[in-house]
Amino acid sequence: MSESQEEQVVLAEKDGVIIRYATEKDLPRLRRFGVNFYQQSSLLELGIFYNQQSLDSFFRFLVAGRESSTGIALVAQKEGFLIGVIGGVVAPCYTDMNQTHVKENFLWVKKEVRNTPAWRSEERRVGKECRSRCARVH
Repeated sequence: MSESQEEQVVLAEKDGVIIRYATEKDLPRLRRFGVNFYQQSSLLELGIFYNQQSLDSFFRFLVAGRESSTGIALVAQKEGFLIGVIGGVVAPCYTDMNQTHVKENFLWVKKEVRNTPAWRSEERRVGKECRSRCARVH
């Protein structure tokens, strides 16, 4: 599937918020989400550092993971702008290697929409969508 086709796939939509797969085109915005998360978290206080190359590699892995079934990244978009992302790594279930599950590795939403009832609803929907899409792949 080409990137342009991928961008047209709407997985869920409610109240003007569209949930779709993240693409290469989204990577600059995902990087900014990653930096914002780091700056607003307590990771630095805990002595946890990051570098831009690692951040870039992480998001590229999640975006490309859809094709290789190793990761997944979904974005929330409103009025053409990304407002959030959830990403996870797909791994086999320890009780049955034929089944997989997704371990959430990254979740970020813009500050102005965080903690609103609409976003909490979208966060749950994205998590469910992430899990169900991976389950269908395997």
